[in-house]
Amino acid sequence: MFGAVLLSLFTSRMESLKVEIASRPMRSFAMGVVAVLGWFGVTLALCITIVGIPLALVLVVGALHFVGGFVKLAVVLVGLGAVASTRGAGLFPSKNRPSGSPYRDASPAL
Repeated sequence: MFGAVLLSLFTSRMESLKVEIASRPMRSFAMGVVAVLGWFGVTLALCITIVGIPLALVLVVGALHFVGGFVKLAVVLVGLGAVASTRGAGLFPSKNRPSGSPYRDASPAL
């Protein structure tokens, strides 16, 4: 079903993919294997750097006796602030506010 939708929406692109697979099937297979291995490598690297470095920093600095409480408090406040500023991660609808300022006229001054 998904293939039929792609064929109907992206006809020229699907045609070029069909020609590529028909003309060089083993090269397409090998490139698929390389792409999957690269995807796993990039995913692992992103998990280590994006998640691991800040987490390690919080754990190392949080273990210090005189700074630990402040670091943990800052992390909790940043998390709560993010939830509050996104209105509970989209759980609560935003209020409809009129555009413009109530103290100024909407028309430009000449």
